[in-house]
Amino acid sequence: MTSEDVKQIVEAEIGAEWDRSNLHGCDLRRCLVEPRLVTLADSVNQDLVELWLVLEEDPEACDGYKIIYDPEEEAFGLAYGSYETGPDFIALYGDFLTTYDGM
Repeated sequence: MTSEDVKQIVEAEIGAEWDRSNLHGCDLRRCLVEPRLVTLADSVNQDLVELWLVLEEDPEACDGYKIIYDPEEEAFGLAYGSYETGPDFIALYGDFLTTYDGM
């Protein structure tokens, strides 16, 4: 899977919902990032997991909630934290918009 593959999945799931916001006031056009593989700490299993980062709540500071994509599960989920402290994987939620709304 490539960054472009993940980007196409995200854009297909957003569909016509580009003006959608959530409780954190995220703007999809500002908060989506170019998909890239990141290593996160799984706070439940105490393992490291490699997942695709697709959205940052604060893309300038790289802090706050993050939406990730797991290609094995074909599901989106949440992570939280900064790269200084090492963001933690929280859980998979399913589709992109459900995950976005759950931030």
